[in-house]
Amino acid sequence: LCTTATPINCAQTISGTTVGATIDAVPTCVTTLNTAPGVWYTFVGNGVSNTLSLCGSAYDTKIGVFSGTCAGLVCVTGNDDFCGLGSQVTFTPVTGTTYYVLVTGFGTAAGSFTLARTCATPANDLCTGAVPINCGQTIIASTSGANLDAVATCGTTLNTAPGVWYSFAGDGFSTTLSLCGSGFDTKIGVFSGTCTGLVCVTGNDDFCSLQSQVTFTSVVGTNYFVLVTGFATNSGAFTLARTCVLPPCLPTTITPAAPTICEG
Repeated sequence: LCTTATPINCAQTISGTTVGATIDAVPTCVTTLNTAPGVWYTFVGNGVSNTLSLCGSAYDTKIGVFSGTCAGLVCVTGNDDFCGLGSQVTFTPVTGTTYYVLVTGFGTAAGSFTLARTCATPANDLCTGAVPINCGQTIIASTSGANLDAVATCGTTLNTAPGVWYSFAGDGFSTTLSLCGSGFDTKIGVFSGTCTGLVCVTGNDDFCSLQSQVTFTSVVGTNYFVLVTGFATNSGAFTLARTCVLPPCLPTTITPAAPTICEG
């Protein structure tokens, strides 16, 4: 049943069978999907291109992908006969949205299959592709599909799970970087230096339950690199919020140029 869908991760291949499953009363989604036994998988969107492939399966398959809820499925995409009698879809899921994948068959066909999920690598998978994050900004993204980073321990070990990078220039403010409310067991590390010579500033695991948060005062003009990763091998969708404590309104004492917003 959709309600007992099995999670499938990026780069994972699952072998299964629809033999003995029931027929699902689902709407047409590019192709009809309610004539043969079917089984369900699920994942949370990561904002990069995803491919779900049944190519090489042992029978004539179909595939459907839905968002919404199991009680109110919304068609995203589907396919019949992409690779011979095997099926495949490629789409870009919305970060944080839950998707349900139905593996079923043509006509009344049932049999053994392999379902492979592959994900494009996030643009900020590497430190050199770090995405800027500003004061007051919250970014919703995912570490799914990213690679492990060969970084040193910084407050906590940071090299066991996929990670993505963000950056900002120091402004002398007290800066908080928070992953509280994210969808998986996170870790965070902050470095100065360069991508080829990272210097630990601070890091954290489990500030707010299983999520992470750090607060430090940045140095004006110093570049900072922020690694969002997971505990052990965990990956998933997260929210990264950067908040800054504003300086007093003394523009003549602030270097470089005075901010346009200040306190007091």
